[in-house]
Amino acid sequence: MVAELEGGEMNKKNPIYSMKLHEQRDPGFTHGTLIIRVPGGWIYRFWEDERNSGGDGQWSENYRINSVFVPFHNEFMYREEK
Repeated sequence: MVAELEGGEMNKKNPIYSMKLHEQRDPGFTHGTLIIRVPGGWIYRFWEDERNSGGDGQWSENYRINSVFVPFHNEFMYREEK
């Protein structure tokens, strides 16, 4: 998406700023990361799967999930074209 700034400059808008409320995106830079748009910012959600072998030969699978809230700030809203 292209947005026009003051003075007629044309810059590309950072795609996370165009997300709709509750929209979810996979940022594509790592497996196990999800970005969710919420009021006032975004939630970055991270998860890892952990597989363990028990002493009886049985496997168990667990997920470790972490989240962080990133508040809205327009500092990175537009990026310069080089």
